[in-house]
Amino acid sequence: MPKFYPLNLYSHYSLLRSLLRPQEIAKFLVKKEYGAAAIVDFNSLANSLKHLEFCDKEGIKGIIGTTIWIDSGWVNLIAKNRAGWINLINLQTRANSEKNYLKGKPSLSILDLEELKTNNIIVMSGNPYSDIHSLFFEDFNNEKIMARLRLYQMLFGVDFYVQINRINQNDKAYADRLRDYSKSLGIKTVAAAQCFYDSPSQKKQLEILILSNLKSTYKNYNKALINNK
Repeated sequence: MPKFYPLNLYSHYSLLRSLLRPQEIAKFLVKKEYGAAAIVDFNSLANSLKHLEFCDKEGIKGIIGTTIWIDSGWVNLIAKNRAGWINLINLQTRANSEKNYLKGKPSLSILDLEELKTNNIIVMSGNPYSDIHSLFFEDFNNEKIMARLRLYQMLFGVDFYVQINRINQNDKAYADRLRDYSKSLGIKTVAAAQCFYDSPSQKKQLEILILSNLKSTYKNYNKALINNK
């Protein structure tokens, strides 16, 4: 049984980002011999019960989570127990309120998370497009990143993890520096590769869906890839 468990899976409830259905995810986990996995859909917990149901049928530990926009980027929140799940529901409700609906998407601030101060939610940040990742390009000396890491550490202690995920070669400098910062602060890191599809054919379908939404073409898409955009 592998020691690595996926904690960054997205289902078709993450609109225009994934095509994976809960039953497909469960079968994929069985094929890869993963004993546990978390679904962290963007701004949604709608797939939670289905995820648990299909994972249970396959003898897999289903884990409930979500991805929410915090201040300036995406942060993963994972429930450790039933109380944590209820907290996630409350946070999603708050994020979708009229007050917190920012630029077309639900959002929260670090102060909203601070109110939790509980031991039933795991907080993970550091992936590309996370709040920490956005700070990497704002502050060359990365003092803001260190301050942000210390804040998370103060609020959540051992329940805060830094995600290390290299999508391409351009992420190496960021990933290496983030790993060094985490080590200096005594914060644990976790491999957190994001998963939106389970086969080359499904990847192609997802790309077509995204390009249709963007009113773009494969020619422009490939050009952007070449230019690392």
